[in-house]
Parts: sequence; structure tokens; C-alpha cells
Amino acid sequence: MATIGYGQPHQYPGRLIIVEGIDGSGKSTQLQLLQRWLVSQGHTVFFTEWNSSKLVKETTKIGKKNRALTPLTFSLIHATDFADRLFYNMVPPLKAGMVVLADRYVYTAFARDVARGCDAGWARKLYHFAIRPDLAFYFKVPVDVSLGRILSGRAKIKYYEAGMDLNMSQDPVESFSKFQSKVLAEYDRVVDEFKLAVVDATAEIDEQQELVRETVSKALAGYRPRAARDAGRFVAGLALGAALARAGGLLWAPAGLILAAPWRAPARAHFLAAALPALPLAFAVAKLGCLAAGCCAAAGGEALGFAAVHVAARRLPRRHAATLALAGIAAVRLASVPFRPEAGLSALPAAVWLAAAALRCRPFDGDDRCPRPGSATSSRTAPSSKRGCAVSSAAPATSC
Repeated sequence: MATIGYGQPHQYPGRLIIVEGIDGSGKSTQLQLLQRWLVSQGHTVFFTEWNSSKLVKETTKIGKKNRALTPLTFSLIHATDFADRLFYNMVPPLKAGMVVLADRYVYTAFARDVARGCDAGWARKLYHFAIRPDLAFYFKVPVDVSLGRILSGRAKIKYYEAGMDLNMSQDPVESFSKFQSKVLAEYDRVVDEFKLAVVDATAEIDEQQELVRETVSKALAGYRPRAARDAGRFVAGLALGAALARAGGLLWAPAGLILAAPWRAPARAHFLAAALPALPLAFAVAKLGCLAAGCCAAAGGEALGFAAVHVAARRLPRRHAATLALAGIAAVRLASVPFRPEAGLSALPAAVWLAAAALRCRPFDGDDRCPRPGSATSSRTAPSSKRGCAVSSAAPATSC
């Protein structure tokens, strides 16, 4: 997969919305409320959060427990976590047309890593492979307010959360204030550089959420989920296929769906993988109608054959079901030639669909290893954690 870079808008049909802020800013609460609202509005939502990749989670936990993480190793581990989640947890849902919500994004690294002493330019180059979010919120809150919120929920501040590794103070509260003040200063630079939408995180929760929903609604004004777009394409494809079938024969019907499919490769693959398995059933119904109208008994045999292909396709993964659908309708039609000589005219389109079925046996981005849209999913449980949904590119290996 070609890298895009966080400076350029992505070309995927989905939408990426992220939140940023220091610990205790309330951003996670706002994102959870936003997720519930989006689902209630009919959107398919995928949630992911910082430092949740299984690839490095245990390593990070051990490093924190032993207090063995330096600013450089901390930065590189988080970059690895982000790269893993981006290519396996974020890009596949975006390709599927879902709304992806991310609790923290590259801007967390731009603020924290630089506050820990890493070079700002180096930190940005480290994440050169990231895509630019469609909407980025920054929940701004004073350090004393965030500190009060954290201590109201638990007894003590975490070691790295307080920046104790930087030896600014032996007192966790004082160290937290100093470290998070540096992080706040870097966030201010990030907001100016990347134009994040600033939210006053000291306001009431419902007031913040009202502002967030209003901003998100505007950002999603021109957004149509892939399911809605594909439904329209499917209907148009069936209508075009019916016209082609009347002009040249039944087996020209799949050409209608192929012509109606999106032209961009990933979207085209997803559409055809979902649409083609419906053809055998449509053909079976058409042949039953023909039989009822007085066609020869061979039409009944074809109807049974198409129905059998439909049943078999439903038992296979989506991509293989589309392949079987193409091959099955061609095979059934060719099998009827001895009983219906006029069906010999179908030899050419049958050969075309058999060839297309053979070509579809090659892997592509629509493979079922990638996550399918649901109502709301998370990177902690999503099937997209399986390898093979995308190909990542290595980040530059330099030092702070």
C-alpha cells in the first residue's frame, strides 16, 4: 500500500476522527459519547486507542514496570504501536467506508516525545507514513484541572504519566505539573501547525459534546457510507444487466454489475465481492419465471443448477463466493447446451465469466481477512488484527 503522509488527505471512503489532549482532559469520555451518538445515527463506527496494539503492548507493560524506557525507546515503541494499528486496525475500516474514532493520534507523539527531549522534526519524520485525519479535536485544559480529575479517580499518578523518568522532581505531583506543562506547550504548537479544532475541556460535559457533535455533523455532511452507495450501484447494475440480458442473452447480466462497480481498485473489489454472489439466485428466479411462461423443461434444470450454485456460494467466504458465482453460472449455462441448442450463444460470455473467475482467485484487498463493517467495533477485539489486510512501510530509523 502506498504511503500518503499526514500532510495529504486520504482517499478512502471512510472518515477518520481523532481526539487529543493531556491526561485528565476528558477527551476519552467525549469520544465514547460521540461513538454512541454516531451509532444511533446509523453510522458504522470503529474505535481504536493509543498504545493498544498487541504487537507491543506486553513489551510496553514490562518496560514501564521495570522503569526501563528511555525517551527514545518510548518514542519508538509508540511509533511501532501506531504503525501496527494504522495499517491493520484503521486503514481496513476506512477502506470499508466506516467512521474510525481514534483516542490519540500522531499529535500525541509530537507533543509528548518533544516534551521528553526528542527533536520535533525527527518526531514528525518518524510518523511520515500516517494519514491525515478528517477531523482532529484538541481538548484543552489547565494542568491543575487535569491533575484534580486524575487524583479524584485514583490514589496516585503513574510514573511515566508524571514524567518521573525525566528527573524534574522527586515529587510525583510536582513532576506531573512540570512535565504536562511542557506537553501543553508542545500541543499549542501542534494546534497551530496542524489546525486542530480546540475544545474548552473545562466546560460542562454536555456543552462539550454538543460542540463536538455539531462539528462532526458538518464534517460528515457530504459523507455517504459505502453500504448506501453500494446499494444504489447494485440496483443500477441489476437494471443495466437486465437490459443487456434482453439484448444479448442471460449471461450478459453480470456485465451490468461490473459496469456499475466503482473504478478505484479497492472499492471495486469490495463491491463486486458483495454483489456477484447474488447473481445465481437472480438467475434461478428468472429461469423459474421462464418455466412458468412455458419454456422447455431445460429451464427448470437451469433453475435448479443456479439455485445449487447460490447455496454453495453462501457457504464460502465472500471473495470465494463471488468466484464461485461467476464460474457456477457459466458452468450451468454450458451444461444446458446439449438440451437447448440456442444456449450455445452463451458460450462466449460463459468463457468470459470462467476467465474472470480464474482471475478472481488471486488475493486482493477485499479478502475476508480484513474487518467487515458492523455497528461499532474496537481495535481490541476486531478481526482486523489479523495480518495481511494491508502492507505497511517502514518508518525512518534515526535517533532523537
